[in-house]
Amino acid sequence: MLGGDIYTLQELLGHEDIATIKNYMHLNDTLVQEQKRKFSPGDNVPFSDNAGGRKVQSDFREPLKRKQGTGRGKKPQIKFIDHALELNGVLISAIRLYSYTPRFSLASFIHERSLKRLPYKATWQGNSFVLIPDAFLDFRLHTDAGQRQLPLLLEHDRETEEQYHFRHRIHAYLQFIQSQAYVRQFNTRPLTVAFTTLKGIKRIKQMREWVRSETASMGIPAATANVFVFGALSKPLEPRTVWLEPCWYTLQDGEPTFLLEM
Repeated sequence: MLGGDIYTLQELLGHEDIATIKNYMHLNDTLVQEQKRKFSPGDNVPFSDNAGGRKVQSDFREPLKRKQGTGRGKKPQIKFIDHALELNGVLISAIRLYSYTPRFSLASFIHERSLKRLPYKATWQGNSFVLIPDAFLDFRLHTDAGQRQLPLLLEHDRETEEQYHFRHRIHAYLQFIQSQAYVRQFNTRPLTVAFTTLKGIKRIKQMREWVRSETASMGIPAATANVFVFGALSKPLEPRTVWLEPCWYTLQDGEPTFLLEM
């Protein structure tokens, strides 16, 4: 679970019943008890046996281990949970950014769960569909002259998304931007659409090429197309490495740059 625990995951995903999380991951009660032992303060208090006061710990079996495999071979539930954990890792790094530098802070953010209540409806090739970003992040740059808003819509790579579906999403974003529906929804004029991935520079090049193809087919001016940026992230997802280091690419530049100071 990328270092997380099932109870934190339950809170992040907004499920009231732990059984729902167990269903996603095919967990059994042994693994749940193991996670409870590791992360519950009450269960980590040592106790004495009856023989001579020696401190002992409860005996738990090792948690079940999932076989490693490629993204294509994963079950839908595992793909979903992996994406959710990675996305929440990116969001947590944004929340913690201010602890690394007071120059930047996250004023507010809106999770996908809330964005689903106000989806943007777009059309493409005669079909209608909805656009729901993974998150809206409202960063602030603090200077002696005041603060500047740095809002962005976050899309974390789903790993197996192919060209058709990705260009489908890009088309929706372009409609969303050109119609200025984002101004009404988020009350902001400047906007960046940030795609993040943990799959390396090869995936970045692939996504950039698909965006170039879609914007060219629609005759989109460069000023509008420049709202798209692409982050080549790596684990651990720390605030400094995600937001303060040159790991971001634009459509034009071949070298990585800084996101929040573009």
